[in-house]
Amino acid sequence: MLVLARFSHERAQDRRSLREAAGLVFLLALLLIPTACSSLSSRQEAIPAPSWINAPPVENGYLYAIGHFHGALFPEDNLKYALEDARAKLADRLRAYIESASEVRIRGESERFSSDTRIETRGEVKNIEHIATWRDVDGVFGPKGQEWVLVRAPMAN
Repeated sequence: MLVLARFSHERAQDRRSLREAAGLVFLLALLLIPTACSSLSSRQEAIPAPSWINAPPVENGYLYAIGHFHGALFPEDNLKYALEDARAKLADRLRAYIESASEVRIRGESERFSSDTRIETRGEVKNIEHIATWRDVDGVFGPKGQEWVLVRAPMAN
């Protein structure tokens, strides 16, 4: 009888241990569900490329530029570097080159004289407006996750 009582006591302890283990598994599952859900929701849905990716808009009084960047040490910096790229491209578009040619007559004879003059104007581009941003999640236009931006600046009248 003592053996039977001892056996039932060990069996009860085994059941208790089994219940405790099942409770721990359940608790761990409850703790891991939010983590799993958040990792699923952090995957960005692919948004189709906007039309300005292929050609910037044309609007009287404004110059547009498109910038892009991928590969920053911290992914959130891709936007910052894409904006810098767009600003540099906008500055390139605003540079002015002037060429002139002239003809001069010397003592009644017709001689041609021509001169090419290049004047490059550099300056700070002001009033740059960040119009739109697009992230290439699927790598359609380059590396996956590349950041694209559209900026514009008013043209001087």
